[in-house]
Amino acid sequence: MDFKTCIFLFALLGGALSVSITPMKSKKLSLRGVVQNPAICEDGPPDQVQQVRITGCTLQPCSFRPGLNYFAEIDFIASRNCEDLHLEVDAIMEGHGINIIDQMMGVQTAQGSGYTLSLEVTPSEELLGSTFGVQMQVSCKQGGAMIVEFCRVVTARVENPTK
Repeated sequence: MDFKTCIFLFALLGGALSVSITPMKSKKLSLRGVVQNPAICEDGPPDQVQQVRITGCTLQPCSFRPGLNYFAEIDFIASRNCEDLHLEVDAIMEGHGINIIDQMMGVQTAQGSGYTLSLEVTPSEELLGSTFGVQMQVSCKQGGAMIVEFCRVVTARVENPTK
């Protein structure tokens, strides 16, 4: 793994990061673009993702500028009752996956109810010119088992602010 990949985790988290899962609102007003065709992960299950929205992104790769805050939202319908949800976000760069977030969310879900996963991140200048995948997976804790609710990948590129 080269140096650029090794510093990726620290570079991506160069600014504020917040994560939440809340009940989905029926009429959501958002300034974020609706991302066209976010990929289902290679081993991802069929899911009930309704929409993926990212600040200023409708086509992939999403274009990000260093130092700016970007917000992502994923609306999904829970496929089962969950005791808790687990979020894992990985960056896929040059064939390597680097874990960015790995946490229990402290959120119970009801089968058939809608929820919104919200993320905020600020890319760092160390990523300038890089293209990478951002894989977002939410799993449901039921008893001792973890069952994947959804897994999606969006391609991102960090570009020069003068472009």
